[in-house]
Amino acid sequence: MNCYRLQTSKIVLLILVVFLSQTLVAQQTLNKVACVGNSITYGYGLSNPKTESYPAQLQALFDPQKWMVENFGISSRTMLKTGDLPYWNETQYNDALAFNPNYVIIKLGTNDSKRWIWNKHGSEYKTDYKEMIQSFRNLPSKPEIWIALLIPGENKGWDIYNSYVKDSVNPKIKEIALETGVGLIDLYSALNNNRSAWLLGDSVHPTKEGSAVIAKTVKAMLTKAKPELKYSKRVLIAPKAEEYQWYCDRVMVAVTAGGTSREFKPTKSGLYKVSVKLSKQSESRIVSQDFLVDTLQTIK
Repeated sequence: MNCYRLQTSKIVLLILVVFLSQTLVAQQTLNKVACVGNSITYGYGLSNPKTESYPAQLQALFDPQKWMVENFGISSRTMLKTGDLPYWNETQYNDALAFNPNYVIIKLGTNDSKRWIWNKHGSEYKTDYKEMIQSFRNLPSKPEIWIALLIPGENKGWDIYNSYVKDSVNPKIKEIALETGVGLIDLYSALNNNRSAWLLGDSVHPTKEGSAVIAKTVKAMLTKAKPELKYSKRVLIAPKAEEYQWYCDRVMVAVTAGGTSREFKPTKSGLYKVSVKLSKQSESRIVSQDFLVDTLQTIK
């Protein structure tokens, strides 16, 4: 009887080890998405943020065997370190880094747009934003990073004005995307045409339906095929698009050096990529994979 129990225990232990090993492998092969943001990401005002927030609805759009989406949103937080409640100081920020994601979606700025914050510290916004992007780029997982334009919003009681969102903060976010070479998701345009249905009564936070629009827009960008670069006669050629911005070793190529042309001739060895604006109707941009160029020999 004792031998039988010992043998049974060994079998159970072996099964447990195999199960845990398979679980660990499955987790390692998942595409992990970290959604970083404020109350709009968290799901403030929704009946059940765990199922109705945009990260939750984004997860529902993906195969759970292949994708894991985590919500790291927290209400009232700012990108600005000098804001009243900086995201930098929160557990959610450290948790997002520890998650070691494959994709990062950053949507911070609505609370920074408050006039009493923006008028005093808005000039620091780009510096802080770029630092956060770099903090995720430094992760072992080397995640693909996307930043999002703010959705429209107007609530005078909260000192949030759409004019600041549209004309002050969002232009900075577009500049950040171009200067850092990360993808840009235009959520402003996605929600602007149907605010009454897609924003709650506070005119700032998305409804369940608005969150669904955000989730679908984010998924479309994450899964869109990257621009495929061609190399011919020592010239890099991007697919046809509305606008272009070239980079060499993550540094923007100047306009005077052909940095905004569809066809670009590298003058030195390095890793090249291009950011393209997809259409006239949207500010969304997608970035190609790196293309290794050697001045004597070109290797993809």
